[in-house]
Amino acid sequence: MNNLQQYNKELQEKFLRTLNNKEKNNEYTTTENNIIKKTKKYKLEKDIIVLDSEDRDKNIYPKPNNYILNLLEDLKNVVAIRLLKSEYLLKDSSFNILTINDQVVPLQVYKNIHAYLYLNGYNKIKMANRITIPIFSSLSTGIHNYPVQNSDFRIDPYVHRLNPIEKRLNKFDIKLLDNKGELVEIIDPDKIQIILTLIVYKLV
Repeated sequence: MNNLQQYNKELQEKFLRTLNNKEKNNEYTTTENNIIKKTKKYKLEKDIIVLDSEDRDKNIYPKPNNYILNLLEDLKNVVAIRLLKSEYLLKDSSFNILTINDQVVPLQVYKNIHAYLYLNGYNKIKMANRITIPIFSSLSTGIHNYPVQNSDFRIDPYVHRLNPIEKRLNKFDIKLLDNKGELVEIIDPDKIQIILTLIVYKLV
């Protein structure tokens, strides 16, 4: 056996040792003549998360225009977030009654207050002004249900995709901003409640 043959034999043995080690670690699998790299298969799961401003620590965050809510459990491998429902409630709103075809329909009249939602720095909405703060959604008084896209979440206009994915999501930083990116002034915080219902898409 000449030197070249000996060298090739040693390379082959080294390659097989490396391959066996990787196969033990589930990085590769082998067939008779091929090497196939294994890829872990994931499936997509959805969680419903409700963020209620009444759950904030009012000693640290006295007003519902700037607060942080912490989750009891981490959400792992989050790939996208969607606003499913927003509730911007004013507890001193006036009520009235409307009768339609002998049916009594209660009406609640809200003050016209508008705000933009900052959520963890997710930049979903592009503002047509000089504001540089990332905006996730707009908010107006009342209860708003956002239409659900049942096919592919990747083409849902209300979904914000995270790139890179959030390996561990355990808190939500929430702010109410005006069109200049400044906090909305709240005079009486006890009369305002913000409830956000989110769909969180994660890989498991």
